[in-house]
Amino acid sequence: MQMISSTEQDQQLWQQFVNQANAYDQSRQVFFQQCKDRIKIIKTALHHPNQRRVALLFFEYLNETERQGLFDDLIDLASVGHSDIELVRQVILSFPQSYLLDQIESSAEIVLENGTDEEYRRLLELYLEIDISLVRRLIDRALKSIDPDIYEVGEDFQHYLINHSMDNINLDNHDRLNYAHPTGFDRELREFGKQLESQKMNKQKMNKQKANQDATINKVSGQVYGPAFFEQPDKLESHKINNQ
Repeated sequence: MQMISSTEQDQQLWQQFVNQANAYDQSRQVFFQQCKDRIKIIKTALHHPNQRRVALLFFEYLNETERQGLFDDLIDLASVGHSDIELVRQVILSFPQSYLLDQIESSAEIVLENGTDEEYRRLLELYLEIDISLVRRLIDRALKSIDPDIYEVGEDFQHYLINHSMDNINLDNHDRLNYAHPTGFDRELREFGKQLESQKMNKQKMNKQKANQDATINKVSGQVYGPAFFEQPDKLESHKINNQ
């Protein structure tokens, strides 16, 4: 039996890969040219895990109208975690910035209307790569939610913006989105962080003032008691008995 060298085996593996790639290209061209309703097919494939990746890769061959017709499906896929979420985000971020800013919130509303903390978190991750105003509005919405899990997501991203500068945020996709003034985005992000920090400090100040008021000298039967007195139940109970 003739032994195959590692070099020959590598070459065979490469040739198999090339053959499969060529076959894929040919199949793609046939599908593109002969399929009567490729958008219907792609739309269905996006929601089948074993077909989704191929459907996402096919987006680069669709025209603008066709891509926009599938935008809601992309946002739906971007709102939950799965193995292709990064590819979904790449396809979304390939849309023009103006279209994203005009359309993404209305498309996301379909998801958020009955959304959980999962949808809020995934969409905020996506918004961080698009525009700070989107992030700010969705954080505000999360913080108004009566769902504690959604509220927690709002707090998490609020703290994220406070504690991270522009350098800590991955904005590689902004070049693809044609951001002409990244420093403007930087300034807006920092300003928002300052506003959040100011709100946090004001809240802490109010809490401290309330604590001071609660700890203000209490005059009971002419004797002055500090907050430490009321932290000792035995003394407090004894005082009540003596004054009955």
